[in-house]
Amino acid sequence: MSQYTNSSGDIDPFEARLHFNSILKKITSSQQTIQTCTTFALRHHKYYEDLYRCIMEVMENATIMTRMNLFYFLDSLCVKSKKVEFNKYIEYIQRDLKKIVVDYVCERDDGCFNLVNTLKILSNWKEKSYFDISVIESTERVLLDWKKEPNYPAKLKLSKHDILKRIEEDRERAKHLREDIWWVDKSIPDGEALSLWEECSDLDKNDYLEILTENFKYQPDYPWLDVYKKVK
Repeated sequence: MSQYTNSSGDIDPFEARLHFNSILKKITSSQQTIQTCTTFALRHHKYYEDLYRCIMEVMENATIMTRMNLFYFLDSLCVKSKKVEFNKYIEYIQRDLKKIVVDYVCERDDGCFNLVNTLKILSNWKEKSYFDISVIESTERVLLDWKKEPNYPAKLKLSKHDILKRIEEDRERAKHLREDIWWVDKSIPDGEALSLWEECSDLDKNDYLEILTENFKYQPDYPWLDVYKKVK
């Protein structure tokens, strides 16, 4: 399991559970805290049953905002578990998926604040085939049915501070998701220009017509139509 192979070392189940509880309770929207929890869970996968119980206990007692961060952690745990071919956490999450989503992350009424992001994660899991599709769709159906109810969304009991904090966290997440799109290879000359060049499609008839139209605006007396006939 690459960096996770050094399993549990000298740590015993009680110490593992104690430490994992501590870092789970400190989880935020930052990737650093999410990755810290993911790494610990996989490095000490020998105690996966104890550690999974910690996740469920912390989630049950967490605020609605923290539950969303814990759900993002579960997403990270699924991704990394697949990569290292350790599926026990995924099996447990599938077993408890409806409880995690309906009773915790999207618990009525304030849980409506987490509903859109939760549906996005479920959709992503469905595309990546982490779980049985019927399990995901069954969970999605509960959320979608809730959205159709006349009293949805419920009046939030969250403070203005919590709402603004969550908006900022979502912005940060969106920024991290776009980082790969923005990345340009700076190790080669004109990396940015080459990247843009590769993304551009070949010139077609419509492109030439657009160029002709723009040129005609600035030099209406020039025989642009003759030029177009030569290149089309």
